[in-house]
Amino acid sequence: MLHVVYVLSCNDSGYYPEQCLMSLHTLRKYNPDIPAYVVTDGNTRDILAGNRMDSLARYAEILTFDVPSEFNSARLRSRYLKTSLRRLVSGDFIFMDCDTLVCRPFSVRDHLSAPIGMVADLNAPLPLSDPETLEKCRKAGFPDLQGAPYFNSGVIFVKDTPLAFRFYETWHQLWRESVQRGCPYDQPSLCEANKRLGFPIQALSGAWNCQIKFKDSLRFLEEAFVLHYFAADGSSIFSVHEEALLKKVKTDGVDLVTERILCSGPAALTAFFSQKTDAALSFLASNLFSVYSEDRSTFRFAERLAVSFRKAKRAVRKFIPAK
Repeated sequence: MLHVVYVLSCNDSGYYPEQCLMSLHTLRKYNPDIPAYVVTDGNTRDILAGNRMDSLARYAEILTFDVPSEFNSARLRSRYLKTSLRRLVSGDFIFMDCDTLVCRPFSVRDHLSAPIGMVADLNAPLPLSDPETLEKCRKAGFPDLQGAPYFNSGVIFVKDTPLAFRFYETWHQLWRESVQRGCPYDQPSLCEANKRLGFPIQALSGAWNCQIKFKDSLRFLEEAFVLHYFAADGSSIFSVHEEALLKKVKTDGVDLVTERILCSGPAALTAFFSQKTDAALSFLASNLFSVYSEDRSTFRFAERLAVSFRKAKRAVRKFIPAK
């Protein structure tokens, strides 16, 4: 049976558990029959013991594995587990980063012909040409990747086949070598593993990993299965309203207000995560949000009416002397 698998490693700070909980909630909303695992490490299990771990366990089976002590940060523990998943989990699975949201039911029957399927990084054309990414690959010890396919590791379809096991073994070893050279990222080593094994990764539609902070993602938005909303741009800072949402989930779990946001559809979610100010909070708390989500034509009419009214007020003020 197909599973969805998450990797969760964290410290006392941050919101990775809340991101994972939100993603699990949307997975269960649209795909109630697909079982899920959360793969974690002992440190994270101890940190989340109690309500936070119990909340995750309502949606998924928690699997805890030891990570060598040399990988002594949450980032390294996470990538150690991520690059080891094929030997940790049985059967076919879809791996998803915690900073993802499911938007509609999956259609995975006969979808993947290769042992591994992934989406292009940044939802851009696959041949690697970006200078910053090439420099990252060079630092990782893989200087000959220009023109090779470069994938985003936020969503991965993985079959239970010998070639998939071999791919993960190669990826994990190359990632460990990359860490020793001072590059902890997992995508350069993934790209190199794909090259060394004769390019076994099948390129999937960007709808399976719609990285919404990049312009090329817009062409996949309407049909998106999964939105990848945060780390896809390499940022480590939440906007005011994103952090407010995660704080709310940390305190209240996924309540009716949060569910309304999470299940509002790809366009509304993209609008939310693309805003740079806390104006989004007022929008989400208003009736306009439900209108925007459920009746876009009415929202556009109300928006045009509001703009016309605002222009009229400004015009009137020109003829009224200030007090």
